[in-house]
Amino acid sequence: MNTKEFLTTVLSDEGYYCVAGIKNGKIKTKFYTSLDAAIETANNFDLEKHDAYFALGSFVDGTNRKAENVRDLKALFLDLDCGEGKPYKTQQEALLALKDWYKKYDIPRPTVVNSGRGLHAYWSLDRAYTREEWLPVATNLKATCLQDGLEIDPAVTSDAARILRIPNTHNFKDEPPTEVRIVSPAKGPVVLAEFAAKLPTDLITVLSPRDYSSADKSDMDNAKGNESKYTYKFANILLKTAQGSGCAHIDKAIRKPDELSYPEWTHALSIAKRCDTDGVVGGLPAIHLISKGYSEYSADETEKIAASIEFPHLCTTFNNDCPGLCDGCPNNGKIKSPITLCRELKLAESDEVEVQGYAEVDEDFYDERADEAPVESPDAESVEVQDAKPKKESVLEKIKIPTYPDKYVRPEGGGVAKVMHDKEGNREEVIICPDNLYVKKRMADIEGPCYEIAHTSKYEGERTFVASQKELMSAESFRAKLNSNDVLVLPSSQKELMEYIASWIIKLKESGPPIQVKSQFGWTENCKSFVLGDKEIFGNRIEHNPAGSRTAQYIHMFDKKGTLEEWKNLAKFYNKPGFEQHQYMFGLSFGSPLMEFVSGISGCIYNLNSPETGIGKTTGMWGGASVWGNHKKLVIVGKDTPNSAWNRAEVGKNLPLYIDEVSNYKPEPASDFCYAISDGVQKNRMSNKGENAERFRGEPWSLNCGTTGNSSLTDIAGQYRSSPKGESGRVVAATATRLLHGPKDTLEANDLNDQLAENYGHAGPLYIQHVIKNKVAVKELLADTRTKLIKVLNAEPQERFWIAQAATVHTGCTIAKELGLIDWDLDKLWKWILKLIKAQRANLKGMDMDIEDLISQFYMDNARSILRINSTATNTDPELQNIIPINMQDMPNYKFVARHEVDTNKLFIRIPPFKQWLAERKYTYASVKALIYGRMEGKSSKKRMGAGTKMDIGVTAVIECTLNINPTVRAEDSDEVEA
Repeated sequence: MNTKEFLTTVLSDEGYYCVAGIKNGKIKTKFYTSLDAAIETANNFDLEKHDAYFALGSFVDGTNRKAENVRDLKALFLDLDCGEGKPYKTQQEALLALKDWYKKYDIPRPTVVNSGRGLHAYWSLDRAYTREEWLPVATNLKATCLQDGLEIDPAVTSDAARILRIPNTHNFKDEPPTEVRIVSPAKGPVVLAEFAAKLPTDLITVLSPRDYSSADKSDMDNAKGNESKYTYKFANILLKTAQGSGCAHIDKAIRKPDELSYPEWTHALSIAKRCDTDGVVGGLPAIHLISKGYSEYSADETEKIAASIEFPHLCTTFNNDCPGLCDGCPNNGKIKSPITLCRELKLAESDEVEVQGYAEVDEDFYDERADEAPVESPDAESVEVQDAKPKKESVLEKIKIPTYPDKYVRPEGGGVAKVMHDKEGNREEVIICPDNLYVKKRMADIEGPCYEIAHTSKYEGERTFVASQKELMSAESFRAKLNSNDVLVLPSSQKELMEYIASWIIKLKESGPPIQVKSQFGWTENCKSFVLGDKEIFGNRIEHNPAGSRTAQYIHMFDKKGTLEEWKNLAKFYNKPGFEQHQYMFGLSFGSPLMEFVSGISGCIYNLNSPETGIGKTTGMWGGASVWGNHKKLVIVGKDTPNSAWNRAEVGKNLPLYIDEVSNYKPEPASDFCYAISDGVQKNRMSNKGENAERFRGEPWSLNCGTTGNSSLTDIAGQYRSSPKGESGRVVAATATRLLHGPKDTLEANDLNDQLAENYGHAGPLYIQHVIKNKVAVKELLADTRTKLIKVLNAEPQERFWIAQAATVHTGCTIAKELGLIDWDLDKLWKWILKLIKAQRANLKGMDMDIEDLISQFYMDNARSILRINSTATNTDPELQNIIPINMQDMPNYKFVARHEVDTNKLFIRIPPFKQWLAERKYTYASVKALIYGRMEGKSSKKRMGAGTKMDIGVTAVIECTLNINPTVRAEDSDEVEA
């Protein structure tokens, strides 16, 4: 009989056919609607030295090989294992046993296939039957064989999705491979109903998992519990039964074994098989404990029948076969199966857990198996089949879990469970969290007590977060805090979880004082150490720095990625002629911690601006930020609120503050920003927590700030303040120039950005640890550099901010070069710095106030509100000839701000409107008045402002000055004045 002839007899004419090839534990599964196509694939598998199999059922679709997807079946089948250590030593012995069995029931001879080692027997059916029609007969066939001692594989016969070897292929488990061949064909098909009628009708067969409905499966899964977390002890159900809270069926099995029917015995066996016998006197296996009292007890039969049971049976099954015993049971309706009464948590034996992560996917393996269906069960000869998922390289890490508080245990496999005992002493357990969850530290934070909470998962390892005691004691905030940190809190478990965390708080309070949490990064008191992310760096060690309420959201920004050597290579990109503008931006990062050593200076801003895009303004900033961590997270953008910049400056304290595109700032915030950086503290604000209290402010910062923009920061501030001299004294501004041209440079810049994304966070810890170790020498070098700058530039006190920043940057870069972190030409950077500061000086000088120009601006802004008149005018002149008309006016309109006596060029200015005008332009009245007194013959006086007119209204306090004190303009200055 050829392959097609055989398969035609045992397979349906419709549906999807499934063939599988297995090699080296890997399975490939294919589905076809054509039997010829299926056979061709099977032959190809054989040629490729894959063990070839076919599924006995045909399927509804080709998505999976599960029993639920089986459309119909056209055969009944058995599997008999042969060989050393198997039920039958030889195939001949198995064949004789099979022959004796089917003759006993006058069943027709089956088709027998030599599988290479064992035997497969097939009864082909007269037609294809649905799984529902086929299953009762198949399960009864299995029960009959087991009862009669025919040593079949009980997992095969009633499995509708079973795969068996294909005749006329090879079994590659043997060396050399053995042939899979038909030993003897059957005479013809059998009718399912006639076959069933020949079997005993009084047997209640043992159910397999696939015999349950989907609802039953759900119930059974609940009854079975989590394999990794539970063990089942027969002593538990015995104890509960003795106390009247156990199972009457188990009690009957032990005390009245001769009264048990066969079905009742198999039900009891299904529970006993699952249990160990810890705590049972004598330690007798539970299946024998409940069977040995039977007058015809056979140990072999007990073990054989127990071996065929795949699942503990349900309470409903017990009750159906022995009605009445479940009546009055205290567990009735509360449990699904008596196995629940045996259940006990497995406790973790070690305080270490191994967390597994995965690396690269084996793409070749993935592609090869992409179209396979999942394997529901092993093949007939228990072939070890690996899970058909993409394989990844695993990385293992061990994490130590602290001992939980009293009453709480860690089950095997992880999690948190609470263990209690009722008044009878029965153990009660409830899992309140599926993951390991524990509190690591008790800390004193600025907002009160807080705790570092940790949880582990198989793929993410240990993750921590910080929660305040106030958050943990409120049901709403507790749920929100834990859920937002990937700890699932369900309404049903919230109360238990809150009590669990409270137990940790009590335990930690008893163990010692809290850890003082640092609310800022940067230098600690007296510069003993430097806080960077979750590390506190000392000169000779690095300690863990727990996150606090203010630092937790920033901790992850200081992670490391890639290698130090790769980072050094990308820093070399900036060692090019003309790149000093970017070196300086980069160097702010090295100089920022050194600003703490410059007394009286809290910060200074470097603003690199240009209306052009794509010239690398931001890249230098990214490079500097990468010294300390993830540059994309450490650099904030101008569209972020100013308050976010203040928070970042305050929390960072001595770390560089980088802000990209401050062009988005409005004039007033831009002006405030310039002053605030040098102030070292952010403005005071009220708490946003509904409390009548000021917001917490940390220690003052000392840092360098780098900004970029399409326009100058001081130009933006100048739209708010007419003369932004104060802002300019706090900002070092440079116009960026284009240094990269063409595709080659573009590709190099792209590569730089790619490398930055993969390498960061390595240089900062090395740099700052060197500074701590050599603090005295670093301070001396910084002081010498600052002194040298002051002398070379003949610097003025108003240039102190620029000098401080330049000194820290050059000193920081010098140290970084000594450490091999950078390789730039620092002599060229020095010369560029000198040129830059000279340019700032020239710009600042141009902002010196010209008092005559300021008064002229006031005059022109208020031309229609100034009375122009001769000093000799009187109000008796009927025509008022002495009033000097301007355009269409001859008297002030709307308001009266000044009197101009044109014949003497004296201007009398009313003080209130003049103060208002100055305030709108951010000028100080006292300073302006002093300049008027000194340069314009100014003085305070009182004047009859309406004298000589019909609106003479009395004496008014004024500032008197003389216009055009020096009206002669030099010819060489005239163009400049016009401009």
